[in-house]
Amino acid sequence: MQRIIDIGRKRWFVEILPVFILLSLFLIFGIQTKGVIFNRGNLNNILEQALITAIATIAVSFIYTTGNIDISIGSIICVSCVVGGRIFESTNSVPLMLLVTTISGFLLLNINGLLSTFLKIKPMVVAIVMMTVYQAIATQVMGAVIMNIPFNVVNTLQESPIRMVLFFAYLVVSVIVFHFTKVGRQLRLLGGNERCAKTVGINRGRLLLISYIMAGIGIGLSAACTLIRTGTVSSVSPTTGTDVMLATVLGGMSIFGGHRSKCYAGVIGALSIVVLNKGLLMIGVSNEIVQGIRGLIFILIVYLTSEKQKTIPSRLDY
Repeated sequence: MQRIIDIGRKRWFVEILPVFILLSLFLIFGIQTKGVIFNRGNLNNILEQALITAIATIAVSFIYTTGNIDISIGSIICVSCVVGGRIFESTNSVPLMLLVTTISGFLLLNINGLLSTFLKIKPMVVAIVMMTVYQAIATQVMGAVIMNIPFNVVNTLQESPIRMVLFFAYLVVSVIVFHFTKVGRQLRLLGGNERCAKTVGINRGRLLLISYIMAGIGIGLSAACTLIRTGTVSSVSPTTGTDVMLATVLGGMSIFGGHRSKCYAGVIGALSIVVLNKGLLMIGVSNEIVQGIRGLIFILIVYLTSEKQKTIPSRLDY
């Protein structure tokens, strides 16, 4: 009985912790910046960046819940933006630019999924190799010139509700698939106990492909939103992958998958990581120290929210 009570308390703690962290970050940086962080411009900037990170975090939750990790998404988003930028230069068509950017993100991530599934290579290994390949492609396609989308085009897109529409549409579809369908239940079972999933007849390869398809849609949309927000394609963001991982754990979801996986966890986590990044920079902390603080927080949250062997079986146990 005591064990059941302890498990219940821990799960309650895991659910409350993300909200507590977000509110604490706002309070701390609100005091440190004397309220400047609450200015309309800063709040809009936080929301715009968090929206991009949230879409990407919702996307990779489909991969994380299977017990796998893909760190190549930063490179994929960059390549997608570069391709979309080149399309706009050639056609001056905004709809075509956004469509190509989204499709590029979808296809590139699913190349990772196909390599992992058909060649039976661990997704993490594929991601490391392909990340280098995608970075090389982005550099080659972009060349030495920084591509800029015209200001009037970017301004029109930023003032339109397109990003919010894409975000909420993807969030709703993801929640339905992840939490209210047989596929979602199987994905969580696969991440929680792979051998048990195999015993009950779950096809790992099929589910892995489905997870990459769902994630690919989100990464493509995240790339399109990135292009809208920045209007510039200059280099691969080295922190996108770590931002998503940190947003995942700050949102209360384990990056190791399992039954506690929640695709919407990244929404709160994305807000938290953006507030953390912006707040630290606003109070004068150097970027190098910011990265160190992020790493320490990541390790701490993973420890606090991880499931211990004494209460919950390993994903590889019978």
